[in-house]
Amino acid sequence: MNNTITSTNEVIENAIIEELKKVFPEFDVESFPSDFEHYNFTSPTGCLLVKYLQSDYSDQNTLWHVSQNYSIRFNIISGYRGLREYRQTHKPQQLLKDTLQGLEILGRKIQIVKEQFLTEINTDLYCGLTVKIELISDADYCNNETSF
Repeated sequence: MNNTITSTNEVIENAIIEELKKVFPEFDVESFPSDFEHYNFTSPTGCLLVKYLQSDYSDQNTLWHVSQNYSIRFNIISGYRGLREYRQTHKPQQLLKDTLQGLEILGRKIQIVKEQFLTEINTDLYCGLTVKIELISDADYCNNETSF
C-alpha cells in the first residue's frame, strides 16, 4: 500500500512550476525557499518562486455530506536580473500573466488576483503575482481519490 498522500496544494504548485519551466526555460523556477532573505538565484536572467498563500472555504453546500467550495491562492515571486529600470519588467510580467491566466489544473482554471512591484535587492527587481483556483471539496470524492 502507498502511505503517501499528495495534497491538492502540492499538485497545483507542481503543475504551476512545470508550466512556468516550459515558458521560462532560462529562469530558475522552483518552490519559494524557506529562507528567502538568503536566497540567491543562479540564473543570469531571473527566477520564479511559487508559494502557497492561503485557502478560503465557503459554508457547506449540503446537509447530507461535506461539500463546499474553496479557493486556493498562490503567490509567484518573480526576480529579474540585469534590468536597468522597473518598466523593463512589464514584458516578462505580461508573459507570466498570459501563461497563468486560464491555466487548467484539476479541471479548473487559474485566475489572476493581484500584481505588484515588491522590492529591489542588490539590483535584482522583484514583482509578485497572486493567483487563485476555485475547487469543490466533496468528502465522497476525496475519499475515493486519496490513496494510503
